[in-house]
Amino acid sequence: MLSAPIQHIGWTKLNSTGDPSVTEFINSVQAQNLPNARILRSFQLNRTLTQQEQLDISVMSNLTS
Repeated sequence: MLSAPIQHIGWTKLNSTGDPSVTEFINSVQAQNLPNARILRSFQLNRTLTQQEQLDISVMSNLTS
């Protein structure tokens, strides 16, 4: 369950540089199984995860390209 809205901010280059991409999750249903076609080399969340929240990340391509 999502305890509060959370933003995932990603960048196309390392160290939070390059083109940014922001996704805001406002509820638990919206935050499930969201594919992202962009290649993001760094990211941050706008707040820490609390209670039983968790972040699962799957990498589906070679990030060296």
